[in-house]
Amino acid sequence: MAPDHQIVDKETIDQSDQRPLFSLPPFISQAHPCLFLSHGKQGEERQTFFSISQDQYYSRRLPHEMENKRILCTSSFGWLVLMDDINHNYSLVNLDSFAKIQLPCFDFDMDSPDSVLVTATPPRGHIVFIKEHLEKLIFQFCHLGGSDDEEVFTQTFDNIEATCIRSRVVFSGSIFLLKWNWSLLICDIVGSAIQFSELVVQVPWMLSAPRSNCCLIEHLGEMLLVYGHTFHMVSWHYAFNVFRFDFSTRAWVEVMDIGDYAIFIDHEIQQGICCSAPTGGLIRANSIYYEDGEEYCVFDLEERSTTTYLHSPTLTAPICHHKWIMLSTNNH
Repeated sequence: MAPDHQIVDKETIDQSDQRPLFSLPPFISQAHPCLFLSHGKQGEERQTFFSISQDQYYSRRLPHEMENKRILCTSSFGWLVLMDDINHNYSLVNLDSFAKIQLPCFDFDMDSPDSVLVTATPPRGHIVFIKEHLEKLIFQFCHLGGSDDEEVFTQTFDNIEATCIRSRVVFSGSIFLLKWNWSLLICDIVGSAIQFSELVVQVPWMLSAPRSNCCLIEHLGEMLLVYGHTFHMVSWHYAFNVFRFDFSTRAWVEVMDIGDYAIFIDHEIQQGICCSAPTGGLIRANSIYYEDGEEYCVFDLEERSTTTYLHSPTLTAPICHHKWIMLSTNNH
């Protein structure tokens, strides 16, 4: 049975010249993600940060940043892409500095895009929204710095299979999209246009489970594919395999051991972060962490086994959002 978790709940400090601690993210310094949980009834939502390395929950209320907001995308450099559930406006928010970038209007026929990517730390780079529609991929993007902040560029690619994108990642300055046939679409933003190419790859035989999930990750200059799969119709607990992409042979090569690192993946947005897991700490090396609603799970790549940990019973239902996010305390 998983050990109990310590609950940390800061009291509100009423100071007119600064923001109360209760409405600030926790002052923790760690080189790996924490689990961010938004929970509770509408209008009473609370945000809880779970630090695995400290085995602690930090309860907060961040109404200015998170009220009626949905997290569409996280990043390894601490920025979140949020969508307002009421007016469908989009914004970039940094939970360390509380810097906010209000994004221009993106025009979609439905409530939200299928994929969102931030290509670099703001104010550099671009934010890219991707919508899959029939046999088209619709890209809308804007620059995050410079004179083109308010201009949204749109580009459509035709003759693309429906529901084609399994995962996506920014790697070596390009956007890589993983298709359902396991080939890779490469997208490069040049000025106001996207240059588009495709790599047909060799596919390992084990990428064939009927119930599977996967995500692309950039790690130490290599592109990894984390493939979760199950052959059970009831349990959603996954077994995982990790592959790296060999650009010389255009093949996915299995990685049996990721060493003193751990991978944190989000099945919902099909994104992940790979971080160091020092010896002697609570982060388990050579393992994959993923969230599963009322619990989080750790899959050991060597032992091929899963350990399940229940969340704190003090979390108020329902759990609306759960994401792995990076926090840096440089600004505190």
